[in-house]
Amino acid sequence: MKKALPGLTALLCLLAACSKSDKKDDAPQGAYVVSRTISDGDTTNFVYNPDKTVRQINEHNVYNGALHIDSTDAEYTGGKVARLKVFLGGETRVDRSFDYNGELMARINYYGFGGSGWGITDHDSLVYQQGKLSEVHKFFGPVRSEVYKVTWDGSNIVKAEKYEVNQDQEQLREVHSYVYDAKPGFQQTIKGNILFCYGREAFFFLSTGTLLKEEWVKKPTNTTIYRSSVEYTYDAKGLMIKSLTTDEDVANNTKDSFTTTFEYKLWN
Repeated sequence: MKKALPGLTALLCLLAACSKSDKKDDAPQGAYVVSRTISDGDTTNFVYNPDKTVRQINEHNVYNGALHIDSTDAEYTGGKVARLKVFLGGETRVDRSFDYNGELMARINYYGFGGSGWGITDHDSLVYQQGKLSEVHKFFGPVRSEVYKVTWDGSNIVKAEKYEVNQDQEQLREVHSYVYDAKPGFQQTIKGNILFCYGREAFFFLSTGTLLKEEWVKKPTNTTIYRSSVEYTYDAKGLMIKSLTTDEDVANNTKDSFTTTFEYKLWN
């Protein structure tokens, strides 16, 4: 939810964009898709495939007064996200690829420059219990260096524990907690877990609810180092038209708030 990740922030804010509402409208909410989000000068555009999966995410961000344009292309195999591609070094390259065991994502491969050129440098190994994600083991090169262990409450991930791994010994370093609204999140309407694939360690994208609060606590000191909250505004159709996000860097005693507005198109 940090503003330092504008693309992830925009995706997070749209989670509630098509949540159910008590108010009625001639067009069903499922007929709408988010086409663009605008946040403090940063713009994210979403391009869709005919089957309503996200094909491309374009980000226009301003850093230090200069405009930066980034584009991520998603490729699918059998309805599941197979690769994310970016334009880098004058050509389109694979940024991440995803391996599956049946319907479950088993591995995330991260690409970069290595001894033999562009290829897989790091990867995540995903573990499940009763069909739900339970652990993510992060390998930097061949070495297992971190592991995240997640806790579910019904259909929502409410906690992610981050462990540092040293010679196969795990030490708890941070606990990330999440609070949700009862409204269903927009991520349920997008096929292929593209939001989770796009955002690293963005476990809340696997939940069904709308994220309201997030807090990080450092271990073993039990010191809160970061917290965030989001307030949403809906129109008469039940579509979210604005969100107000407040990020607080507790460790450095700083706070930042920003507003995101949303544009939609009617899906034919």
